[in-house]
Amino acid sequence: MKPAKKESPPEPAEEDEAAESRPVIPPPAPRSLWGRVMGLNTAEEMPAKQVPAWRNDLVVDMLLGDAWREGSLSKAADATLRNMPGSPEQYARWARLAFERLQFRYALDWCIKYLNKEPQDTPIDPSILDLAGLCHYHIGEYEDAVASFNRAAELDPNNPSVLINRGIALEAQGSPEEAIRDFDAALELYSKLAIAHWHKALAEMKIGNIPEAMAELLKAIQLDESYRDRARSHEAFDSVQDDPRFLVLFS
Repeated sequence: MKPAKKESPPEPAEEDEAAESRPVIPPPAPRSLWGRVMGLNTAEEMPAKQVPAWRNDLVVDMLLGDAWREGSLSKAADATLRNMPGSPEQYARWARLAFERLQFRYALDWCIKYLNKEPQDTPIDPSILDLAGLCHYHIGEYEDAVASFNRAAELDPNNPSVLINRGIALEAQGSPEEAIRDFDAALELYSKLAIAHWHKALAEMKIGNIPEAMAELLKAIQLDESYRDRARSHEAFDSVQDDPRFLVLFS
């Protein structure tokens, strides 16, 4: 039996000369997160007034979630967050959300946009000034933090949280005496504020007033037992680790 004849490979088809004249269809442009949510291509735009508010909220929530999980964002995502159009109410909402996710720079940006809202004569929510101060504090901008808390205190003078926050910023800024005045003012409004007693104890230690510091530390511990363990390891109390006035708090 003769072996089967090996077939030769087929001849290549002749190129279609007309193919060269056909237009090349480019692949679809990649869509950004904004585009995916909005259903738009990157090159398309939609006037801000036509964008439903909830969609901006969704984009902000998604990107802040990415920043919280991954620790950073791409330049495009960062630009999207910083340039996201919104109403004053949205800026306030986004600032609070960013602060909760420890994104202090974004939170501060939105606080500033809220505070620069139009018209300028509309009432300002002092809690946003307080939030801006907290952002400055966590970034390490203590002078700016105090300035924000000052404005918040002018609008809401009987808010103990604002007074405590300003005291903490003053303490970090190196002004323990001024901080103590704020803690005292807060405690006059509400005496059972463990955090105020705690930070007053720290400020008293800074100026060397050990008896008053121990008294305030005791009050903080009586209101919140967690301060007992914090005091054991806090550097502010290193100098009194063997002092009977300190040790009695742990007996």
